[in-house]
Amino acid sequence: MNQFNRADLTAALVRAPQTRVTPSGLSVLEATVEVEVTRANGSVAPIYLPFTMAGPQVDLLAPRLEAGTPVVIEGMIVQERWEQGGEQKSCLKVKGLHTEVLGWTGLEFVRDTRGGVRLKGGMNEAVMGGNLLADPVFRQGGQVVELALALNENFRDRQGERQERLHTLRVVGWRDLAERVRRLGLRKGSPVFAQGFLYNDAWKTTEGQPRNTIKLEATRIEPISVPAARA
Repeated sequence: MNQFNRADLTAALVRAPQTRVTPSGLSVLEATVEVEVTRANGSVAPIYLPFTMAGPQVDLLAPRLEAGTPVVIEGMIVQERWEQGGEQKSCLKVKGLHTEVLGWTGLEFVRDTRGGVRLKGGMNEAVMGGNLLADPVFRQGGQVVELALALNENFRDRQGERQERLHTLRVVGWRDLAERVRRLGLRKGSPVFAQGFLYNDAWKTTEGQPRNTIKLEATRIEPISVPAARA
């Protein structure tokens, strides 16, 4: 099936971005952007999203970026993986495909307790689609469901060969959505479409080590119909 992987944001940079040039001459920008969202219970929460972009646009955009700069991002979710101390690690980020600086006129900003600046009422919309990597997990008496969604990124390497990279995003649905997933009978391998917003989730391992990631809080979950295989 064709994949959906789109994240659209209007947000503010928490601090000035970091830039680097790879050995092959590719310019890379790394930053954190902050946006606020209204959760299902009506509370407003700040969301911190790691952000990266690469290519010629970095050289044009980087000189205009500083802490608090408002930006609009058309991007996708990517999962970076590396090894540290013999342990496999990964991090989800928003990869900017097209990014522009917003005009400051009429925008409202909020400074949080961590010293970050976020854009009041910024946009945080995500549309994702892929196959489930495992059966849905239900918690809190069936009031919450979590899905592991496979997002496949197709690209060509420097030799022009087609490559595929797998990104995994956790999708969380509450109450009616959890019940809907149960009634639909979704299971490992089911193709699913999810729409909602990105948020931060933090926890501690059994050894007490802090961990955090990005998840999608869904406002809509739908099964995707795929054509039957031909005989």
